[in-house]
Amino acid sequence: MANLTSSPDYADLEKAWDDVCLNPHKHELEEGRQQGREAGLEAGYREGYELGRTNGIEYGMEIGFIRGVVCALKERSFENNERISKTIDDLSKALDGFPGPEEVFRENTLQTRTHQTLNDDSEQPEEPSEELDVRGRLQRIRARFKLLTVQLGMPHFSLKQVMDQAAARTLGAAETQREESSEW
Repeated sequence: MANLTSSPDYADLEKAWDDVCLNPHKHELEEGRQQGREAGLEAGYREGYELGRTNGIEYGMEIGFIRGVVCALKERSFENNERISKTIDDLSKALDGFPGPEEVFRENTLQTRTHQTLNDDSEQPEEPSEELDVRGRLQRIRARFKLLTVQLGMPHFSLKQVMDQAAARTLGAAETQREESSEW
């Protein structure tokens, strides 16, 4: 008769039996953790996607607004005020230097590939890469635009103010239409 305790299968069975006796819910706990990780990653991806989309739309609206104001001001002559002309030129250059979606996507793809390569081959020293700082560039554009509005004597002029005024006009027009249609 063979010795059962020296058999590798018996050792596995004994360990499995000990696991069942000591923690009968271990398998369910591990499965729950794995499902939680997967659900968290999916939820994080969806939330990040929506946040990125919302921020992109807001940044685009703000950049478009500022670009429109700068284009309108370039048509006017500010020869008698050199500081305003310089601020408009600086703002125009900053707007032209603001990265478009293609540049942001290309930079993010390059950074991801570089990060993966460095993780795969840890012997390579990490090279300093200049990260595309969209928020920093936008803040500098906002600061130059604020300087321009102050120089023009309109310190409270902003996209928010214009949007609020447009909404008020739209509400007023809608109320007028309702009043006219209720007279019938």
